[in-house]
Amino acid sequence: MQKAGFYPNQITWNALISAEVCLENAIDLFWQMQVEGVAPNDTSFVCILQKCSIYGQLNQGMEFHSYAAKFGLDACMIIENMLIDMYAKNNSLETARFIFDKLKKWDVVTWNVMIAGYTMHGHALEALKLFYRMQQNNINPNKSSFVAVLQACASIALLEHGKQIHYLITSKGFELDLHVGNALLDFYAKCGLIQDVHVFLNRLPERDGVAWSTIISGCSKCCNYPLASQCFRDMLSENIKPNASIFLALLSACSHAHRLDEACFYLRIMSLQHGVTPTLEHFMILVELFGKVGLLKEAEELLETLPWSSKPVGWMSLLGSCKKHRSVELARRCFANLMEMREKSSSSYVLLSNIFEEAGMENAVEDVVRSRKHADAWKQPAKSYIEVDNQIHEFIVGDTSHPKCEEIYSKLRTLHSELKNEEGYEPHVGLIHKGLSIKEKEMNLWAHSEKLAVAFGLLCMPEGTTIRVAKNLRVCADCHDVAKLISIRERRDIVIKDTYCIHHFKDGSCCCENFN
Repeated sequence: MQKAGFYPNQITWNALISAEVCLENAIDLFWQMQVEGVAPNDTSFVCILQKCSIYGQLNQGMEFHSYAAKFGLDACMIIENMLIDMYAKNNSLETARFIFDKLKKWDVVTWNVMIAGYTMHGHALEALKLFYRMQQNNINPNKSSFVAVLQACASIALLEHGKQIHYLITSKGFELDLHVGNALLDFYAKCGLIQDVHVFLNRLPERDGVAWSTIISGCSKCCNYPLASQCFRDMLSENIKPNASIFLALLSACSHAHRLDEACFYLRIMSLQHGVTPTLEHFMILVELFGKVGLLKEAEELLETLPWSSKPVGWMSLLGSCKKHRSVELARRCFANLMEMREKSSSSYVLLSNIFEEAGMENAVEDVVRSRKHADAWKQPAKSYIEVDNQIHEFIVGDTSHPKCEEIYSKLRTLHSELKNEEGYEPHVGLIHKGLSIKEKEMNLWAHSEKLAVAFGLLCMPEGTTIRVAKNLRVCADCHDVAKLISIRERRDIVIKDTYCIHHFKDGSCCCENFN
């Protein structure tokens, strides 16, 4: 182009920056255009800020924010929207919200990026509030708005709110749009309505790999391997080529159902028959499955021979299997590997101390507790959510802030007594490591957030209504046993969605069959 006498202008440079897949190269181009006498415009800053957003470079993004201000472009709406997106995706939600709140004018993109940011980082309630406020400000939601808010509802299983949004989607004629349809599939799957998801899938005029991946993943979370396998066969019959995500969902379904032979089969055919190269995530599920079925040595050998250097998910999974199969020495090795990787989550400390406690190694338990305090290992606070009469109620462990807390704890005391005396309930006091009496440990267990949410549901929802609770962490073994017993005593279906599984308790059993 330059040989023909045409020289790059803003459009040319912006196209180059946008097309560049390497952040450093994109930044070099951004500065080079100015060296050659071409000033950046709003599109230039959008392109470079988008790169900072994609590659998680908050500090670089902040520098370009300041530089845009020097050009007086930081007040341009397209850049303001990109800044909100960049800060939100880089886990700087407070800054993103500060920019959002000080704007004098918002368009639908502004609301969408803020809603999506809250959803991405687990702030579903804030995302939902913004979605409703957006409409109060006479901004009509578009397809992207609905996708973002459905993801928020799905994350904490807000079935009634999601249904209302589904009605709004239908009224606007978006229901059969591919992306919105996939978001609806994901929403209903994460609420545990997997059969309804299968019916809705068949209504979609177009089904892509995302749709099939969503429903297979939903089957996995609901511990329904037969339906996951059937969906995979149906997908192949429609000549849709499976991708890495679909195989990941399928392997996860095998893991939930303890189907080792089937998992090995799918791992083999994904490359041989479908040309999909297994990634670290695929092998991590195989490690998890080896551990579940008691093949601990094989799991360890697989982890040690895989070419990837960082495998904290695998070592954490194997550490959990050590607890199930009471393997103290292997647990020590798993923990050592995690420490080498500087894994700062408290889960590894908790798991190891549980293993030592069950082995009667009290001194070792104290050592782990001290190490955890010294390392300042971060522990995410447990939260549970329940939707009652279109209101969302949030509980934390030992919560006393709820208006009905006295009634909730009274109900729990009654249940505790009935389940111990009449249903054979044995509390998992080993889960509490504090220097407390057995009675105090039981009281601690019965203050868990998911128990509080279930008790509130029993108090406030009509008899026979399914109680749906979402938790931001895994359901503990004690809460799992209690939910099974409550489902018998109260004649209720209870659905608890945690980070790993959607547990459906009915007539004293759970769909996970205690595998998880």
